[in-house]
Amino acid sequence: MVDRSRRGLRLAVERPLLVGNVYTVRPTQAPPATPWTALEVKHCAELDGHWEAGCKFLKPPTVAVLMLYG
Repeated sequence: MVDRSRRGLRLAVERPLLVGNVYTVRPTQAPPATPWTALEVKHCAELDGHWEAGCKFLKPPTVAVLMLYG
């Protein structure tokens, strides 16, 4: 994860994500009961040997879950 806001995440990924696709994510250090969060990819571009995807939450997570993203 590169950046987060109440509206979404910017992710650093190894392969491009398809714009318009919906993916579910969870923080890597999250407790087992942490829910998965659905994101829609709004844009994706290659940058310095990786891909950065700007994603919008379909339903914003609680503040407690959002803080787990760093």
